[in-house]
This record gives sequence, structure tokens and C-alpha cells, in this order.
Amino acid sequence: MAIAGWLMRRIGVDACLALVLLAYTVRFLGYARLQPMPYTWAVLLFQTTHGLTFGLYWTVGTTWAAKCAPQGLEATLQAAFTMLVSAGQTLALVGGGYLYERHGGAQLYGGACVAAAGIGLVAILLLLTSARPSEHQRRLPSSAEEVQEESTQILKVAQS
Repeated sequence: MAIAGWLMRRIGVDACLALVLLAYTVRFLGYARLQPMPYTWAVLLFQTTHGLTFGLYWTVGTTWAAKCAPQGLEATLQAAFTMLVSAGQTLALVGGGYLYERHGGAQLYGGACVAAAGIGLVAILLLLTSARPSEHQRRLPSSAEEVQEESTQILKVAQS
């Protein structure tokens, strides 16, 4: 996502995650409300949120993993994040297929909408009640030079 770095610096990593959950809520609500033909083209409207729901989520997740990891283990934690996301997607595909077959698309996406909204509201409440910024809300690099410098430091640690 082209503006992910700017957005994370502007509102923070945690707020970006809450934004992702709220975008998923809108997306799933749209899918749940879709009517059969001739309105199936409307799925394209809700698909436009993919940049927020997946693109920003992936960027936030990998950034968060790198910032929370002990020095020298950034790539390891990012790989663990990728593994857990892949396992979650696999479980969701199997479970979602079963629910879709048994209850239909409206109920499947309606349930996903409620889940995303609930988790998103909890995330927002935690953000609002947090007395101090968390460790993974550290300042992110704001220029190409800072990114290069941080990458060089990570490589030095990895080589030692």
C-alpha cells in the first residue's frame, strides 16, 4: 500500500490496525447485503476496500512484528507472523466453506462483519483507554536515508 508508511507515522500502528478492522466491517457488511443477479457487479464496490483490509493489514503486521522483535530476530518474527496469517487463512477457508454451504453467503459474511466490528471496537476502546503508548508505536523511519540506516544496522547484527 503506497501510503501505509505515512499513515502509520500519522496515526500509529495500533490505530491503523483498528482502521483495518473497521474497513473489514464495511467490506463484510457489503458482501452480506449483496443480492443475487443482476446486482452481483456491486461486489466490485466493496472489493475497493482490499487495499485497506489486506494491504494495510499486511504492512502493519510486518512492521509491528519487526518493531516488537528483539534485535536481530526481526525477520524471524515476521516469518512467524506470515505463518500464523497463513494458518488462519487456511482455517477460515475450510470453516467458511462449511458455513457458506450450510447457511449461505449472507449469514457467513454477516457473522464475519459482526466479528470484525466487535474486535475493531475493542481495539478502539483499548487505544482510547491506553495511558501510555505501547512499545510497538515507536517512531517509524520517515525518509529513505533512515530506512537505509536501519537496514544497515539490522544487517550488521545479523552478520555478527
